[in-house]
Amino acid sequence: MGGAGFASVPDFGFGGMLVMGESGFVEVEGGRLYYERDGDGPAVVLVSGGFQDVRMYAPQIESLSSRYSLVRCDLRGFGRSSQPPDVAYRHCDDLRLLLDGLGIEGACVGGQSLGGTVALDFAFAHPTMVSGIVLAPALPVLGWQWIEGFPVAPALKLGRADGVEAFRTAFLELPLTSRTMASPEAAAALRRMVADYTGWHLRHRDPAEFTAPDAIERLQEIQAPALVLVGGHDVLDSRLVAERLARDLPNAEHHLIEHVGHAPNMEDPALFNSLTLAFLDRTQPAG
Repeated sequence: MGGAGFASVPDFGFGGMLVMGESGFVEVEGGRLYYERDGDGPAVVLVSGGFQDVRMYAPQIESLSSRYSLVRCDLRGFGRSSQPPDVAYRHCDDLRLLLDGLGIEGACVGGQSLGGTVALDFAFAHPTMVSGIVLAPALPVLGWQWIEGFPVAPALKLGRADGVEAFRTAFLELPLTSRTMASPEAAAALRRMVADYTGWHLRHRDPAEFTAPDAIERLQEIQAPALVLVGGHDVLDSRLVAERLARDLPNAEHHLIEHVGHAPNMEDPALFNSLTLAFLDRTQPAG
């Protein structure tokens, strides 16, 4: 582990300057993950969504780190983490090495979109390390049969044909991101993150593997308390996945937030933070 330190950085459109706590890298098999950590108390680990990075959780830092040790990390291929290797790897194993490297024995894990998918897979792979799950939302859940199709597919197709700039433009015009782009502060943050995406997935096949490729059929195995959040303006598949999670996870709490889309934590941070803190305060062991 290296590169930890303190820094003041812009909060990318969410108001003023943030004084960050610890940040750095943890070595994983064939690469490294970038992380940021603020606050003390029980650990809460938020995994960034696809084509985004830890900056997406800037609106959560002040609120959640007031009572919890809030860790944010970038998946391989995104943000400051290394690119995926040429051989098979598992995000859940990367996350385990991150927690080990930070001295965290157990945590509430969660994330938005792909980050939620990874958090759920981590719960299958390492159930004794998971004290709770925040899925806000999780898309895709492995084994789900798409109704409208993978929502990023049109942007990926265009990007593979015309390059990363074409992908960036198309991604910001997807139905998946439309509600985020309707919020000036959230849109500014998303633009910055997408502008920094390298386009690696347009040129390579990601060899990531998952513990539970049939996760949608095995949700009853997850005993940890779960918070399932989804926007009323999110894409249909995401809303239906959230309903399935709420139905089949044994200890799930479900909130449909009517006025937001695919990024509740960015589009209505105050409500997201309130719901998440209430869930954490009910379910997480006292520090």
